[in-house]
Amino acid sequence: MSRQIRGELTPYSGHFEVVHPDGKISQVHSKGQNCLYQAIAQANSSGPRDVGDLRREASTLRNDVQHEEIGRASCRER
Repeated sequence: MSRQIRGELTPYSGHFEVVHPDGKISQVHSKGQNCLYQAIAQANSSGPRDVGDLRREASTLRNDVQHEEIGRASCRER
């Protein structure tokens, strides 16, 4: 399961949208293995942001998740 979460088995792909509290829908413009993480980054932003900033934040988030999963796996192995 953790390999799937990290996107090692099947990269996340597809179409994501952010639904705001007021019902407005924003498209998530991303591609590759970071699309889910970019949707999360965009949903957590307080306003319009540069796509490059969102991609960097998505990459950071994805790496953080990978490191967290690796840490949990090593704790379970002990």
